[in-house]
Amino acid sequence: MGHRGLKASCLLLFVLLLLLAVCRGRVVRVPKGPLIRVVGTEVEIPCSVSDYDGPSEQNFDWEFSQETDFVRIVSTWDSTFTSEEYQNRVGYGDIKLRRSSNDAVELVIRNIQPTDQGRYKCSTPSTDATVQGNYDAEVQVKVISDGLSVSGSKARSSVSLRLSEGDSFKLRCSAITTSPEHTHLHMTWQSKNGSTWCDILSLTHEGKFQPGPGYEERYQNGDIRLDTGADDTYWLSVSQASSVDEGAYRCLVSEWVRGADSSWQKIQEKSVEIANVTIQRTALDVVISTSNVSVTERDSLDLMCSITTDRSGIFQAEVMWYFSASPDATLSDAQVLLSMDHDSVVSDSTLISLSHVDRNSYRLLVRDVDVGDSGYYFCQAAVWVPLHNGSWHKVVERTSAPVSVVVTVLGE
Repeated sequence: MGHRGLKASCLLLFVLLLLLAVCRGRVVRVPKGPLIRVVGTEVEIPCSVSDYDGPSEQNFDWEFSQETDFVRIVSTWDSTFTSEEYQNRVGYGDIKLRRSSNDAVELVIRNIQPTDQGRYKCSTPSTDATVQGNYDAEVQVKVISDGLSVSGSKARSSVSLRLSEGDSFKLRCSAITTSPEHTHLHMTWQSKNGSTWCDILSLTHEGKFQPGPGYEERYQNGDIRLDTGADDTYWLSVSQASSVDEGAYRCLVSEWVRGADSSWQKIQEKSVEIANVTIQRTALDVVISTSNVSVTERDSLDLMCSITTDRSGIFQAEVMWYFSASPDATLSDAQVLLSMDHDSVVSDSTLISLSHVDRNSYRLLVRDVDVGDSGYYFCQAAVWVPLHNGSWHKVVERTSAPVSVVVTVLGE
């Protein structure tokens, strides 16, 4: 009995496989509709075919209907296929077919209009040995009005901002839609210093913040922010501006809708240039007032470091004195004598003192020198600026030329 049951099961499986093989046939696919599209935009409707016999490259015919009868639009293989009412648009390239593979094409309609709303049918002429499957598929296209508005400042043209290194700036963009459909906006701030626009930070149509390539760390640190405000405004805030932040800025806004298959579909995109940003490099000169010094042992060595900068506004200087036996030594090899940070805190020393004489002058005093103090002295200075979060950012740093100091022995 068991052997008979096994044989019956195997026979049933064989019959099912045979039926599947017999029923297998051509499948033509278009997106699940309706497809929501915005008047005046370019529309691509894909169509593909699978499970067919014959040559690998298949041909496609497209037709359109607003009511019952279909009108022929365009074909991949028959130049006489196009109906008279479509000949001008096809001839000018406003409607065309774009082949994406041997078994797939896209119907491209440029500047779609309300009169283009209706049913589109994609057909594939048979190359099969037997007629099986479906040879055409239809999709409904709905054309809606353009309700998306994107603008910058009240001025029609973009503004010009001239900033110093380390400054902060904010840019404003407004985006609103009055679409009759339930759409979502995807907002991206972009910059360009050359020919290519690069993403800075986005607020996606799914409500997620997304930093662009190279901006991830600055976004995590809070130096790049995108804030929403009243009246459908989107603010880009940039802290610690540097030379990489120079260039043109724009906001790019796309409108998205959920399709019948629950996938997101971008239905249009607009942009507006907001500003041109120039970053002025901070100039800083650091000079020790004396070139060469000779001092007798047990006397005091007195050196003055002067700094000059074109920086305006709020900033603080940081000063550090170095000593080296060689004039060509790198500061990493040199000895740190004393430092004063941007909070005016001086490192401790018994025989060495550092004082802030005036806004631009810093005095180093070494008491009771000996021959071991002979060598080269450097003054290094940096300019720090405050940030929005209360911290400080170093925008420039420079080092003076070395001063030669010779300590002579008493009695020589």
